[in-house]
Amino acid sequence: MLTRIVRFAGNYACLSIADESLLRIVESVIRTEHGACEESSQCFYSLRYQQGSGDYVLRQDDQLLYAGARVDEVCRVLISDLITTLVSPYNAGLAVHAAAVGVDGNAVVIPGTSGAGKSTLAAWFVSHGNHYLTDEVVVIDPTTYEVAGFFRPLHIKAPALQAVYSLIEERVASECAQQMHTPDNSPVTLIEPERIAPQSARDGYRAQVMLFPEYSADKDFKLAPMSPAQCAHRLMGSLINARNLQNKGLDAVAKLARSIPGYQIRYRHFSELTDLHTLLKEYLEIPAHP
Repeated sequence: MLTRIVRFAGNYACLSIADESLLRIVESVIRTEHGACEESSQCFYSLRYQQGSGDYVLRQDDQLLYAGARVDEVCRVLISDLITTLVSPYNAGLAVHAAAVGVDGNAVVIPGTSGAGKSTLAAWFVSHGNHYLTDEVVVIDPTTYEVAGFFRPLHIKAPALQAVYSLIEERVASECAQQMHTPDNSPVTLIEPERIAPQSARDGYRAQVMLFPEYSADKDFKLAPMSPAQCAHRLMGSLINARNLQNKGLDAVAKLARSIPGYQIRYRHFSELTDLHTLLKEYLEIPAHP
C-alpha cells in the first residue's frame, strides 16, 4: 500500500492507495504529498481495485463511499468527500465556494454558485500568465486576508468547454482532458491548468478583489462595482462553514466586504475580457499584466 497526505484548511487526511496505477489516478485529480499517517489525521481513506469484479473500492475509515467500475465516479466521490471532511471543522476563517487566481502577487477571489462561470473565468486568467489556485473552495484568513485554495484540475462544464479549449494549443487540447460527471450526471471535463499555461506554485496571496461572475450567452458585458452590503449578501450565499463561526460568519463576511472591493462581471465570451487587466488596474491600482 502507498501512503499519501492531503492538506487543506489546517486539516489533513491520509490516503492509503493499493498500487502505482491507482496513485496515478488519484494524483491526476488532487494534489498529494508524501507523509506518514498519524492518529491526528482528520480521517483515513483507502482505495483499491478488485480484479475479480473490476470495481474500484473507496472507503473513508470503515465507511464504504464507492464500489463500482467507473473511474470518473470514484474520483468525483473522493474529491467531494475530501473537501467536505477537511473544510467542515474549519473555524479559523472563512471557507468560501469560489475560484481563485494569483494576479501580480495578489489574489482575485471569484465566488459563485455552480454554473456561474468561475472555472471558465479562472481558465482565462491562467491563459494570461496568472497563477491558478482553485476553482472550488478557498479559505480566507480574517485578519491578513491571505487566501489558500483546494487545488484540483479546472472543472469545465459542456457549455464553456469549446471556449476553454480555445485557450489551449490545438495539438494538445484533445490530450489534456479527463471526463467526469456531476451528481446529476451532467458531463464535466477536467483540465490541468498547466495545459493552458505554465504554473509556478506560490503561497501567501492576499485577497485584493472579488469578482462575482455571471456567464450569460444573451446579455452584454458588464463590469461594475458592488457595495459592501451587496458583496456581503453574495458572500453569505457562498459561505461553507457558517455554522462554525461566530454569528454564523456574518461579522467576518461584513468585515471582508468592507475591506476588499467586489465587482459584478457578466460576460459572453473571452473576447470581452481583453481589457480586464486594464480595468482592474483602473479600479484597484493593480499593475496591469503586460
